[in-house]
Amino acid sequence: MEKRTDMYLSTLRNHIRAMGGELDIIARFPDGEVRIQNFAESSDEKQVDLAE
Repeated sequence: MEKRTDMYLSTLRNHIRAMGGELDIIARFPDGEVRIQNFAESSDEKQVDLAE
């Protein structure tokens, strides 16, 4: 896994979950941070609309 230059987020998420972790994707801007959840697996999770 360490030598891969490209990977699906779902693959990375599954590897991290298998190790007992959770994947968070955060975009950092000068005005603050936005947690990206467009890659959520279920519709129950709140998603950030980047078009706003």
